[in-house]
Amino acid sequence: MIWLPTIQSLMLEKEGIKGAAVAPIIGRNMMLWGVGGIFGYACFGFIADLIGRRPTVALYSIGTPVAGLVPFLAVDSMAPFPYLLVIYGFFVLGVFPVTRFIFQSSSRPMCAQPRSRSVTAGPASLPASGRWWRVSWPRRSAASSTSPPR
Repeated sequence: MIWLPTIQSLMLEKEGIKGAAVAPIIGRNMMLWGVGGIFGYACFGFIADLIGRRPTVALYSIGTPVAGLVPFLAVDSMAPFPYLLVIYGFFVLGVFPVTRFIFQSSSRPMCAQPRSRSVTAGPASLPASGRWWRVSWPRRSAASSTSPPR
């Protein structure tokens, strides 16, 4: 994220905007980047329901470098930059719901599974115990248990 303000300030300097006048423009653009991320985060689940989780991760993974390179390689003025940052934020920040559930549908057991089944990540999704994760082992059903009944 630190490179986005730096590149924006260099582009604005090339257009003749310097000093304190740069800060509100960069601040607004970074806000638009975050707004794009919020929309990407909110849309991730709906897109995953439509086309599947793995294709959605692939879409976001392809969209991130493409949307990240276009503003810096194909654009030579600051005019389209705010709009492109919204698209870039959509992909780069929108993939974060996956950080808690990376392909849990696979057949191999996961060592560190989230304690809750929410899509959010961070303090908002902390369970009552305050632990973000727990080590879990494959559980046997009651019918396949070999221990004698008590």
